[in-house]
Amino acid sequence: MRLALATCDWLPELDPDDAVLREGLGGVAEPAVWSDPDVDWSAYDAVLIRSVWDYFERHADFLAWLDRVPVPTWNPADTLRWNSEKTYLRELEAEGVRTIPTVWDGEVPWDDAIIKPTVAGGSLGLRRAEKGEPVEPGFMAQPFIPDIVNAGELSLVFFDGQFSHAVRKTPAEGDIRVQPEHGGIVTAAAPTADELSAAERVLAAADRDLLYARVDFVGDTMLIELEAIEPRFFFSCAPGAERRLVDALLARVSS
Repeated sequence: MRLALATCDWLPELDPDDAVLREGLGGVAEPAVWSDPDVDWSAYDAVLIRSVWDYFERHADFLAWLDRVPVPTWNPADTLRWNSEKTYLRELEAEGVRTIPTVWDGEVPWDDAIIKPTVAGGSLGLRRAEKGEPVEPGFMAQPFIPDIVNAGELSLVFFDGQFSHAVRKTPAEGDIRVQPEHGGIVTAAAPTADELSAAERVLAAADRDLLYARVDFVGDTMLIELEAIEPRFFFSCAPGAERRLVDALLARVSS
């Protein structure tokens, strides 16, 4: 068995948080840059998508690459394609998921809002906005949620549909971005029964084959994102959690 751990060219050895995952897979897995034309993807039995953190800057190239990969990807290519544009949130809302109110065109209706691209990651392109500002094609607007600053985001990680662990991400003082590269602080968290049930409802509403998923909430379980492409799993906050992903992946590949 040979597995590729897909990454980007500025993280050729993967995100450091994935070191334990690579160790857990032993000699069967190796990093491979998704955009490297010299990689022979047919030499692998499957591709696990990991730190492809430039896919949203090269969206069309990434989707074309998915079409060319001749072996299974996890998550599956159709799920990756669906999750790559934040318009999937409209589908989840239609299925009853409680999402942050969102305007996809027209003008910002809130006094204090956030505008961000519908294809993005890591807070790329995110900015504050005021009432009346236009929402251009390819962008979305949401009201600014004070809980982002006060309590941060709660992220629940699932492997093969089963809850694995959770973390809370809070921004640095004076910022609204919770990612560690922007100074955000990440700590282990214990979700309540209601929070866990809400995350499970998100996965049920998505109704997709998910080897892995991260459900990001703000406030009283309002969905920010269902991360099904390249989420950080924050293994450093949950020792041993990588084993759950390793076992789930190997079961898929060997079946």
